[in-house]
Amino acid sequence: MTPTPFHDPLPIPVPASRLPAKNWVPMTVVLFVAVVFLGCALVDFALVAAARGLAPDSEAGRIVAHQLALQIPVVVAAHFFLRLHGRGWRDGFGLRWEPGAVLLGMAAGIAAVLVGYPLEYATVKIFGWFHRELPQQEAVLLIARANTGERWLLAVVAIGGAAIAEELLFRGVLYQSIRDAGFRRAALWGTAILFGAIHVNAAAFVPLTLFGALLAWLYERTGTLTAGMAAHAAFNLIGFLSAVFWGRPDATP
Repeated sequence: MTPTPFHDPLPIPVPASRLPAKNWVPMTVVLFVAVVFLGCALVDFALVAAARGLAPDSEAGRIVAHQLALQIPVVVAAHFFLRLHGRGWRDGFGLRWEPGAVLLGMAAGIAAVLVGYPLEYATVKIFGWFHRELPQQEAVLLIARANTGERWLLAVVAIGGAAIAEELLFRGVLYQSIRDAGFRRAALWGTAILFGAIHVNAAAFVPLTLFGALLAWLYERTGTLTAGMAAHAAFNLIGFLSAVFWGRPDATP
C-alpha cells in the first residue's frame, strides 16, 4: 500500500533511529495536555500572587513564577502519565546517563546557536527594512539588568527547568504520540512549529522551530530525552550568558 504524504518517514535513515514506539493511549495524551493547561493557569495565579506578596517590585520574581507555572505542571503530569502506562522515567522517556548522547546533545545545542543567532539577526534586519521593529523577549531584557540573586533564580528555571519540562512536553509526549500514530512528518514539524510559536518571539520563531526539529531528531537518534535536554540546556546557557555579559537580545527556549 502506498503511504499517504502524512506517513512519509522522517528525513533521517531508519537504521539510525533508536526510539521505539511507546504506544501512548490517546485519551491519556489528551488528559495530559488538559492537566498541563489547567495546571499552568492555577500555578501561575498562585505563584504570581506569592511573588507579588514577597517582593512586589521584583520583575524577576514574576518571570520565574511564569516559568515555573509551565514547568511544575508538566513534570507532575508526566509522572502520572507514566504511571497510567505502567512505565518509569527510564522506560517511558529513555532518561538515563549516556555520555555519548549528552555530548551529542551539547554539540547540537552549540551548533543551533551558531545557526540560530545569525537567522534571528537576519529576521530582525529584514523586518527593519519594512520599518517593523520586533520586540525583544522580556526575560532576556530582564537578565541583562537583574542582580546576582535574581540571575541565579532565572538561570535555574531558564536553563535547567525549561530543558527538562519542554523536552518532556514537546518530544516525550506530543512528538512521540503523533509519531507512533504514523504521522512522522506531522510529528516532526507540528511539534517544532508549536515549540517555536509558544515562545512568542517573532525574531526567534524560525531558529526555534528549526531547533525544535533538531531536538526531535536527537530523540530519534539516541532514544533518550537526555540528549535533547543537554542540547536545550546548552542552547539556553549560551543565550543566558550572552544576555548577562553582552545584553544580546536572543530568546531562550
